[in-house]
Amino acid sequence: EIRRVGFAISRNEASTGTASVASPVFDASAEVIASVSVVTPMGGFDPLALIPAVCAVGRAISRQMGAPADVIRTQRLRAQQPVHPA
Repeated sequence: EIRRVGFAISRNEASTGTASVASPVFDASAEVIASVSVVTPMGGFDPLALIPAVCAVGRAISRQMGAPADVIRTQRLRAQQPVHPA
């Protein structure tokens, strides 16, 4: 699922009462070498709102790591797709 949509969302996995959004970081060979994530408390805040920002940071770091332009472009397009909460 993460490879298809370009990010991950979790609820109550890192710790009870939290939600997180994560995006991959790619290197020059288009391999995932790291991830960027934000963990927030649940309740009154929709973690889906963080997807564009977290994905933008993942793309920016990937760019600095020399990731191919097509990988960065694909990640940008995936982050713009509508998200349906699980």
